[in-house]
Amino acid sequence: MILPFTNIARLTRTFTTLQKQYKRQQQFTQDFLQKYQNWQPCDASFQKKDLRRMRDYPLQFIVFFADFFALMRGQALGQVERQRLTTYAALLCLYDDFFDEEMLASDEIWAFYQNPKGFRAQNTKQAICRDLWLELWRIYPRDTYFEEVFRKFHQNQDTSRKQYEGHHLPQSVIQQISFDKGGYALLLSRLLMAPPPDEQEAEAVYQLGAWFQILDDIVDIAKDRREKMATLMTTCQKIEELENILKQQTQIAFEAIKKLNYPTKTKNEALYRFQIIGTSGTVHLKRLKALQGEGSFRLDEYPEKEIQWIETRWQNYWKGLPILLKYT
Repeated sequence: MILPFTNIARLTRTFTTLQKQYKRQQQFTQDFLQKYQNWQPCDASFQKKDLRRMRDYPLQFIVFFADFFALMRGQALGQVERQRLTTYAALLCLYDDFFDEEMLASDEIWAFYQNPKGFRAQNTKQAICRDLWLELWRIYPRDTYFEEVFRKFHQNQDTSRKQYEGHHLPQSVIQQISFDKGGYALLLSRLLMAPPPDEQEAEAVYQLGAWFQILDDIVDIAKDRREKMATLMTTCQKIEELENILKQQTQIAFEAIKKLNYPTKTKNEALYRFQIIGTSGTVHLKRLKALQGEGSFRLDEYPEKEIQWIETRWQNYWKGLPILLKYT
């Protein structure tokens, strides 16, 4: 049995490492996005919140995923890989808006992806996204596999429009949309790394992306309610339902990673870090379960301050620490 102080020491070392990786990527992203901060001409389609998302997305895809897979393969992210991933993550949040804000029809968005150079931008957001696509294709020679996965991702993005005012949809449909969204987005980021994943690893990454999407749905519950988005979290009737889905997907994703052809030691370290990242979802579910009480989960009746996830709330650290110290 590992003594508690050993767990604390390991947790401290891991947090220190994650903090260093966070700061490194934060600086890299800041330098990378410099030219977009004063992009001209700039209209109302591109706002400060968009630039903030372009800074946040790379942190999620790289610090919380790519760095962990680089750990498993035994080789840190290279400069070109970091450039590819940062470009991809930054453009992805703008690409999402083409669907969410219904800027373009689905076939127009697909044509944009295939030939960004020939796309005529109608506003600043489209122009910046075009610039990012061109930059990605400059540093990444896309292949048929990337094209195949991106087509699935694109089709899912089109399908996910049903999530708006989509609370009438069966839970199974919402879950499939959610899993595909997270799964394909994460798989695309893995394809920007070397070496290319085999079929087994591609499936593991997809399952991990689905796991991440559940966590995202949990912590984004307040925002998704405001936007009337039907997610696994906003449509659940009992928090126990989400607990079971999260538990099941955690087991599926983590078991898939354990079977990958990487050293056991590095796989276990990566899984430990994934567990740490997933603690926020677990803690917030506990908070929502307490709010639910003995009855059913009545999302519409709860004030936003009661359901909103606030990372810096001290109670979250207090509730999360016992969970973190259980990881070995």
